[in-house]
Amino acid sequence: MPTWIVSISIISFFVLSFLVQKWRHKTAKVTGGVQFDKSVSFEHSFELYANPFSHCSRKVRLALEEKGIDYHYRTIDLIETGSYETLSSRYLRINPSGLVPTLVHEGRPIYESDDILGYIDSLNKSSSLIPESEAQRNEVSKWLEFCAIPSSDPMGFLEKNVGACIPGLTMPLFMTMMEDIPLSRLVRGLLYHPDKKRPLFFTASKLRGISKMLQVKPLQGMILRSRNAMSKHLNTINLHLERSEGMWVLGESFTLVDITLGVIYKRLEESQWFDYYSKHQDLSQVISHFDNLKQRPSWMSLDSDYEPVERGVSRLKRQIATNESVRGILFSTN
Repeated sequence: MPTWIVSISIISFFVLSFLVQKWRHKTAKVTGGVQFDKSVSFEHSFELYANPFSHCSRKVRLALEEKGIDYHYRTIDLIETGSYETLSSRYLRINPSGLVPTLVHEGRPIYESDDILGYIDSLNKSSSLIPESEAQRNEVSKWLEFCAIPSSDPMGFLEKNVGACIPGLTMPLFMTMMEDIPLSRLVRGLLYHPDKKRPLFFTASKLRGISKMLQVKPLQGMILRSRNAMSKHLNTINLHLERSEGMWVLGESFTLVDITLGVIYKRLEESQWFDYYSKHQDLSQVISHFDNLKQRPSWMSLDSDYEPVERGVSRLKRQIATNESVRGILFSTN
């Protein structure tokens, strides 16, 4: 057989294999809420497909715990915690968008975290997380919008949304978490992830490390803009809590707003920002709010000792303590 035919056959085989794999990992947009036209296999009445590091997964888990709903937790890896399991054909059959969390109730999947939270609260009225009065419901909606991380443009509303600051402020922790991730797994994201910016950032973090990554001016800008916007938002939250007629955002009523702010505080804590802000501004009410949240039984459901996160957090702490360049870039007041 001529050499050129063999070469074409080999190339065709690899191209076909790539196209098949790309089709298997293809994601699709989904509509939030209950998917009445879709059914997936299930073993438990409620199954939560989520990741312990995922910001939105934490909100849903806290809500399930607060409502006293018996559920089975199915951990889905993110690349930050090990691999692109969200792009596996198995998970894409559950949620074609490849996003977590997904709640499955009697085989019916529910997508998008805020829609899941509303669904959870509608299941029974005991310990409701959304007040019945129209005025308070409107207040909850405003706060949830304020805390949202828009999936279409996560950092697009830094001055408007406290949630939009979270991706930028998590970047240094992402950088240290990448040290444990094999390059071969990151390549999978470069090949198949629908948003190439994320796998490019993660791959660069793996190859360059936090010190060199923080020298990249556009990344510096994202982090510092997020840092400064978060400072203003925390002032707003602290002032509101100071005026609140109770220990929670809406006074005496514990709501989804407290849960949503709680996971924001937790991300600031593990990304080493909470101490920075508390040293530079009055966060007495925010700190008290966070402490009150940690006392609730539901908080114990969050995996504070989740090993992939703990390793990244330890490395980030070490870099901040020993690397003057890293510390200066992140925490300089200039």
